[in-house]
Amino acid sequence: MVAAESHSGVGRPKLLYSLTPAAAERFPTKYLRFTDRLLDEMKSALSGPMIEKIFAAMGHDIASEHASQFEGDSLDEKLTALVEILGEEGFMAEWNKVGEAYQLTEYNCPYFIIGQRHPEVCTIDQTLISKMLARPVAKSTCLLNGDQRCVFVIGNAETASIEG
Repeated sequence: MVAAESHSGVGRPKLLYSLTPAAAERFPTKYLRFTDRLLDEMKSALSGPMIEKIFAAMGHDIASEHASQFEGDSLDEKLTALVEILGEEGFMAEWNKVGEAYQLTEYNCPYFIIGQRHPEVCTIDQTLISKMLARPVAKSTCLLNGDQRCVFVIGNAETASIEG
């Protein structure tokens, strides 16, 4: 909660209280219902490829916000920073190296409930991961498919220009 003084006339100033964004999140909302309806309307008005393009653009926008953080970093450093960015977006994630391959694992999905009816939302994080690492990314498991986590396999940088 935030308090601000308000001066009006003679006497003590009044304190006006308002909720911070974090506090507002604790109150009942209908964001989920609104988002579901909005996506239903978008899907009825736009083609499937256009919807996926919109979600990919969202991933690109998030990547653009953080692009300067990644310049000159090694892949390990990029993955560590990416996990932090995904955390800011609501994902609990970690990365590991299996042999010569890299994997990024998301243990939750902030879009899971919406994604059950609108799986296109998965395009956001997959695009973000691919753009931040400048490498192709393939999803090997997905929460929406009943798996316990989403796992992304990170491709080689050499194939990024071909596939990405």
